[in-house]
Amino acid sequence: IHPQLAKVFTEYAAKNSAIVRQHGAEPVFFMSWAYADKPEMTEQLAAAYVKAGANNRAKVVPAGLAFAKSIARRPELNLYVADKRHPSLAGTYLAACTVLASVYGLSPVGASYTAGLPADVAAHLERYNRLASETHRAVLALRDASADHDRVALRIAAIREPLTKQLFELRKDPRLLGLRGAEAATEGLTQRYTRNTWRNWPTGSRTRRAAT
Repeated sequence: IHPQLAKVFTEYAAKNSAIVRQHGAEPVFFMSWAYADKPEMTEQLAAAYVKAGANNRAKVVPAGLAFAKSIARRPELNLYVADKRHPSLAGTYLAACTVLASVYGLSPVGASYTAGLPADVAAHLERYNRLASETHRAVLALRDASADHDRVALRIAAIREPLTKQLFELRKDPRLLGLRGAEAATEGLTQRYTRNTWRNWPTGSRTRRAAT
């Protein structure tokens, strides 16, 4: 989120969530991806959308994290069109997979529809539906200020562990030395979850220990 637009984003995330609920529906935030030439946007966008989801008790579709993970695994697979902003067919299919998993709770793995993509490409893109449940748990952890500190800390650790394991092997790949988006999203987001949860804790229930 551009620094000059952060307040507007937060304001209208709340306003539009309220409008959606007034009409009997539930809001869902679609976490967009970093520009192809600006992978550092991944962490910033993910943090903003997860916070918006927590503040407005809404689901978040982690398309941006799925893009970063796919690029880390298969950097040769182009998820963008020429402008480096909008998705290619492969990027659109990946985004659709995250919607299916996040909104409907269905796994896209093994789907018969592949949008004309090669079978190995579709199978690769279908794998990242797991990020949907991990992001949903992150939103719950961040907004659950009424729970005790230890319980939230454990939930944060549970979110961080699977992502860290998945990214561990990627750090050793010499092709990815210049690609920091996926790893930054993992480390940066979990740190933000902890800080924000602790900062928003009811004053009377705080202890003097630091959040883990």
